[in-house]
Amino acid sequence: MQTLHETELSYTQDHKLDLNGMARTLLEDLVNTVMVEQVEELGCVRNGYRERKLVTSVGTLTLKIPKLREGTYFPDDIVSKWSRCDTALASCICDMWTLGISNRKVEKALSELGVEKISRSRVSRLVKSLDEEVDDLRHSSLSFDRWPYLWLDATYIPIREAGHTTKRAVVIAIAVNTEAKRQIIGLECIDTESYLSWKDFLISLRERGLSGVKLVISDAHAGLVRAIGEVLTGAAWQNCLCHLERNVFDRCRTKAQGKAVIAAMKHTFEATD
Repeated sequence: MQTLHETELSYTQDHKLDLNGMARTLLEDLVNTVMVEQVEELGCVRNGYRERKLVTSVGTLTLKIPKLREGTYFPDDIVSKWSRCDTALASCICDMWTLGISNRKVEKALSELGVEKISRSRVSRLVKSLDEEVDDLRHSSLSFDRWPYLWLDATYIPIREAGHTTKRAVVIAIAVNTEAKRQIIGLECIDTESYLSWKDFLISLRERGLSGVKLVISDAHAGLVRAIGEVLTGAAWQNCLCHLERNVFDRCRTKAQGKAVIAAMKHTFEATD
């Protein structure tokens, strides 16, 4: 393994000492040396190596992971210690995914950060990192505050089930507490939107401590409106403005007429007095 004094000096295009490049070279040499030593301590016989890119805070390293004549070896401890993809970058990827950013845009953003490709195993680890957050979101208590405003909506997403592609409804609840803070308080995957599925979802929220609801905003789905009236007794209901605009637009005879009507509606809703 090279020391700092043995490392060949490198310079940037403006003839400045490239400390980042030197640090990257030293780290790459260190990691590869540690992997060889780990394999030797295990008493395994090496049979060449396979290369893998590892993105770190000082740049992309080329790992030379030893191949074994018998068994397999992967430096999980080294990768988790030095890779920034498994920490800050992983969090960034998860945030982009939860915000609904397309895969193509995510890949473009990653390429600009120097990440050429993410393996399936890494994708699996990223997905697992979200499982605990989703589980906590679905089961945490809501009794610590009151939630006067509640939004309910659903979207259909394609999934693979028993080897076939189908669509399932994902229902979501977003609420505002007494401190005017908005957050997602419920998430559930159901077969389809219906009175019973919405009722079960709302009952689960109430059992977790949802209280103080004064106004519920949603689309005009008959089953949902009925469930709201039965489970959230005393709460007022309002049609979502977005869905209301869509309903009005669909009743217009031409697109031009629809755009004019929607513009007038927006001006009305945004009026200050």
